[in-house]
Amino acid sequence: MNFPDIDLKALAALEAIRRTGSLSRAAAELQLAQPTLSNRLRRLREELGDPLFVRTAAGMAPTPFAEQFCHHIADALTEIDLGLRGRESFEPRTESRDFTIIMNDITEVLLLPSLLERAKTEAPGVSFTTLLLSESDLEAALGDGEADIAIGYFPEVSPTLMQRHILDTEYVCIAARNHPTIGETLTRKQFLGARYALAEARGTGHHALELALQKEGVAGQIDVRVSGFLALPLIVAASDLIASMPWQLAQFMRDSARIKLMPQPLKLPGFEIRQFWHPRYQHDQGNIWLRNFLGELYKPIAARSLD
Repeated sequence: MNFPDIDLKALAALEAIRRTGSLSRAAAELQLAQPTLSNRLRRLREELGDPLFVRTAAGMAPTPFAEQFCHHIADALTEIDLGLRGRESFEPRTESRDFTIIMNDITEVLLLPSLLERAKTEAPGVSFTTLLLSESDLEAALGDGEADIAIGYFPEVSPTLMQRHILDTEYVCIAARNHPTIGETLTRKQFLGARYALAEARGTGHHALELALQKEGVAGQIDVRVSGFLALPLIVAASDLIASMPWQLAQFMRDSARIKLMPQPLKLPGFEIRQFWHPRYQHDQGNIWLRNFLGELYKPIAARSLD
C-alpha cells in the first residue's frame, strides 16, 4: 500500500470540519487557532488533489471524495483512540474484556474458583477462557493473541517469552486412606515394592517425574497411566496403588477423595510454576493487570505448608 504523507492530526482536522460544517467550530473543538486549521486543510488539499470542502450558504460542504473518505476516517480514528486509551490505562471495574489463559487441570482446580470470586467484585465486566496447550505451542498462541498469558510448569518454553516466577513446589506421594500395608509414613522399600499409577501430563514439564521414577526402577511397576493428575486421587482411593502428584492439588483433594499424603521417600525433583507472556504485550495495561491479579491469587497457595 502506498499511503500519502498525511499525519493523524490532519485526518482529525478533516473529520472535524466535515462533522461541524465550519472551520471556526472545528478549530474550537480541536483547540486550534483557525489559521492553523486552515493551513492543515490547505496541505490536505494539495496532498490528496481534491478541494475536499466548498463554501455554501449552509457552511463547509464536503466534496463527494471527502464525504466517502471521512466515512472511513471516523471509524479509523475511533479505533486508534481506543487503542491509545488501552495503552494508557486499564480500569478493571469498568472494562469489558475476555482474557484467555493457558493452564492445565491443576491450575483450573486451584485457581479458577478464587479467580472468579475475586473478579466478581474487582472486575465485574471481565470474563475468562481457559486453554489447554502443550509447551511447544505456547509461543505461537501467546504471540498471535490466541491467549493472553500461560501459567504452569513449562521448563523448556522458548526463551523469547517473558516470564515471572510464581512459586516453587514439589511432589508428594498419595495412597488410599485405608491402604492395607501403608500407614502414615512411606519407606523407600515400600515405595519401590508398590504398584503405581502415573499421570503423564504430556506437553508439560511433568515428564521429568516419570524420568526420575524410571531411574529408581519404578517403570515396570506402573499399572495405569492417565493423561492428567485429577484422576489420580480417585484411582488411588479405590485401589492399593500409590501415586506422586503436586502437593497443593493432593492437599486440595485429600478429604473428598479419602487419600493420605506422605513425603516422597525418593529424591524426586521439585518444580516451578511460572507465568509466561509474549513481549508484544509487555506494556499492554490489561495484560499487566492480569499478570498482577493472578500473582496475587497465587500468594495464599504458595504460603500453604506441607502437612
